Amino acid sequence: MDRREVFTSELGKIARGWRTRFDNELKGLNLTCSRALALACLARAGEPMTQTNLAMELGIENPSCVRLVDGLQSRNLVDRQAVGEDRRANYVVLTKAGVLLADRVATMMAALRNQFMRGIDPKDLSVATRVLSVIAINLQETAVNAGSKQLTARGKRRRARLTSASAPSSRYPKSQPGRTPRQF
Repeated sequence: MDRREVFTSELGKIARGWRTRFDNELKGLNLTCSRALALACLARAGEPMTQTNLAMELGIENPSCVRLVDGLQSRNLVDRQAVGEDRRANYVVLTKAGVLLADRVATMMAALRNQFMRGIDPKDLSVATRVLSVIAINLQETAVNAGSKQLTARGKRRRARLTSASAPSSRYPKSQPGRTPRQF
């Protein structure tokens, strides 16, 4: 097996295992993974976010985000607020209950990260993060080339840094902790 095949195989196993463990932990909070990630994303933003921006951050389509926000709103975890006079756009804002639950989710996510990444050298983690960032950009570009989605502004900035870097150590974009679309 070549290195790329081994890498992608291990990456798939890790993703499935991480998701399974995350889902099991969320059962205790009566949350789905999608709802937990939305709460975490809104909490990290620290300010109201439009549904469109939330969808982009989560990597989902707008209609899926509408249903997701509907579910969170039915549990009194978020409120929708009109964006100025534009009745078509809404900010999604965490309620007090949403902030409390988002804090619990963040604590649980941090504990899982600490368990899973125990014993990994910070330098190795930085390299792995940069490699995964490049893979994420390549995946997004492949989708763009296939005609599905446009490359996001963040992806364009990462790609620009990647292609303009001349030093070998700058080949990969620097990681941005806490700024990945789907952070577990």
